[in-house]
Amino acid sequence: IWALTFDAKRNLLHAATGPAARLYSMDPALGSAAGAGARLRYDGESGHLLCLALDSDGSLLVGSDGEARLLRISEDSFTVVRDFEGSEVSALDVASGRIAVAVNEFPSPPTAPPDGSKSKSQPKRPKPGKGSAWLIDGEGRALALHQDDSSQFSAVEVNPRGGLFVGTGHEGRVLQVGENGSWALLAQIDERQVTDLHLADA
Repeated sequence: IWALTFDAKRNLLHAATGPAARLYSMDPALGSAAGAGARLRYDGESGHLLCLALDSDGSLLVGSDGEARLLRISEDSFTVVRDFEGSEVSALDVASGRIAVAVNEFPSPPTAPPDGSKSKSQPKRPKPGKGSAWLIDGEGRALALHQDDSSQFSAVEVNPRGGLFVGTGHEGRVLQVGENGSWALLAQIDERQVTDLHLADA
């Protein structure tokens, strides 16, 4: 289970999972009563649904790996909001009619020797991915606001004053990114990964 989000209006808990790329919905009030359980809302058959956000109309925005797609899942159907170039949609946030999206691209893993023998050299440490941060407005226009070829992005949050906030997955940085593409370093922590961001009410 990669992500959870709760719809208080409908009293439903949603779960994004892998490796079969399935989205489930459940009513916590039913608990383990007979007939209760998780209802399958979407079946992608393969891959992982990595991130999840609830939009104001009750639909669910979901980010996947493999094809780096952003999906919108309603009660009985789904649509592809955008198919990004990359390996995964790692994080997303929705607020004020805007969607913030973090997309990563990772290098291909090393190939094994053709004869199946083990290499005598020391295995190389995996290189970090390349991250890009996007903002999609209420009319569906997608803007690539920031790109980093030295670090993947692991968290994103809509800035109500414009632009977005980004958490990196390589050097533990939190960035503030403007809608004109300008950016500033807000913090750098000791840990390598910023796995989530939340903008508290003033």
